[in-house]
Amino acid sequence: MRNVILIVVLLFLVLLIVAQPIIYSPTLKVEVWVDKGCGATYFLGENIVIYFKANKDVMLTLVDDYQWGTKVLFNDKVKGNKVYVYYGKITFPSSYRRFYVYALDEEGRTAYDECMVNIASKEEKPDLVITGVSISPGVPVEGRTMSVRAQVVNLVPV
Repeated sequence: MRNVILIVVLLFLVLLIVAQPIIYSPTLKVEVWVDKGCGATYFLGENIVIYFKANKDVMLTLVDDYQWGTKVLFNDKVKGNKVYVYYGKITFPSSYRRFYVYALDEEGRTAYDECMVNIASKEEKPDLVITGVSISPGVPVEGRTMSVRAQVVNLVPV
């Protein structure tokens, strides 16, 4: 009888252990993207909107990594699944920008994401063009007056 009670108690303990819910902890994920989409081209002086989020409450850092260094744009706690927005303006140097986020949660897990964009200088176009240049007389003669005529055209609509 004692063996039966012992077996019943052991079975009860095994069932109790097996029946415990499995504690699932989702993986920490972060995302960063820009208004034109990663891989897009921005021009110097152009506005840029950077979006970022994490799937849970974490400490998050947003960094602008460029040709000559890095700059921290945001470093604070964020709420899970809330999209945060950073407004900026593209400045020198032209080349590339890598915006990246990294996060650390309370359990010590980390996550990382990045978004690369190209930075280009605006192609400057002339406002004025000189056309119809003429010289009179066609061959210069020492001691005589020469006339030069040119037409200046404004390319910018008034």
